Amino acid sequence: MVEKKPSLEDLLSIFVVETRNRLNKNEARLDNMVTHMLNIGATVKSLEVQVGQLATSIKSLYSGNFPSDTEINPREQCKVITLKSGKELKPLKCKENEVKKDKMKENEVIGKKVEEEALKEVSKPYGISFPNNPPIISPPLPFLRRFQKKKLDAQFSKFLETFRKLHVNIPFVDALEQMPII
Repeated sequence: MVEKKPSLEDLLSIFVVETRNRLNKNEARLDNMVTHMLNIGATVKSLEVQVGQLATSIKSLYSGNFPSDTEINPREQCKVITLKSGKELKPLKCKENEVKKDKMKENEVIGKKVEEEALKEVSKPYGISFPNNPPIISPPLPFLRRFQKKKLDAQFSKFLETFRKLHVNIPFVDALEQMPII
């Protein structure tokens, strides 16, 4: 009934065998990891080459141009409209082009008016009071919108002044009827 205890040599041999088995398993895992790492390295290298090729192709596409340059809208060149049924509609005149042309004409007229006003404002040099001195002519204004805005602001201020002078006589009872009840 007494169990025999394994001898120290037997225990040591069992320990060595198990340690070798674990060591072999770990070496197999390590080899597997090394092959995966080599595969990943090769994949990364091929991706770097592809990104480099894409960068050179994109660089050649935009040589001399910024990538944010606008492109012409193809809808502006549309001449015929085809329905799902296959029927083609007659081309319509583009009103947008006419509106743009009208706006450009208005801007030209306004620009000419501002230039004429600038030419009318002739100033003489300071400190010299000889009557034969030629007047100094100021060049045309580079930013017309800024001066148009001042003109519109002056008109608006006149409008507000007139509006402030306006008096309306309404009976007090009618005003109370129109007030909202809270």
